[in-house]
Amino acid sequence: MEKPIILASQSLTRSLLLKNAGLKFRCIPSGVDESAIIRKLEALKYTPLQTSKELAELKASTVSNGNPESYIIGSDQILSYESSIYSKPRSKKELQGQLLKLSGQKHQLYSACAVYYKALPIWSHVGLVNMTMRNLDKNTVVTYTNDNWPKLKHCVGGYQIESEGIKLFDKIEGDYFNVLGVPLLELLKFLINNNITKIY
Repeated sequence: MEKPIILASQSLTRSLLLKNAGLKFRCIPSGVDESAIIRKLEALKYTPLQTSKELAELKASTVSNGNPESYIIGSDQILSYESSIYSKPRSKKELQGQLLKLSGQKHQLYSACAVYYKALPIWSHVGLVNMTMRNLDKNTVVTYTNDNWPKLKHCVGGYQIESEGIKLFDKIEGDYFNVLGVPLLELLKFLINNNITKIY
């Protein structure tokens, strides 16, 4: 019998990834104020990798406190460029400025995942992807953001490589699932090897 799993997120992309992989789970958003925590961790000189891991663990632990008999999956994604962290864009103008700054440059995506059980951490992993953007002119960026804004405002980095956003990139080095927000292969390996879920 498979054990109860909860995804501590309201992300449709993460939920779809787990569902397509055959996991049975329910979703309970953590309610964590990501922006406030990122500011706090930046002040404490946390690296982007440490920040992504801390956020994933905080999301999982928050939901685990009220659901101790379930396995809680917390995930977080951080975009880092020149050691600065970029969050989900608050406006089209902010996103346009961000994409122009990343134009022709390489940045990093950290995709963290943590599993908690009985309010204790039992596993975590952080995946890294190096993303190199094409040289983008302002007209391209403005058109792209205007045409896709409703979808982009929920995305770290403000692009979706599973759709038109892939055209913005010249090179991607790393696991595709990490770009989508979950180190899925590593997570599934842990869940299967520990009899939390089954292959079939």
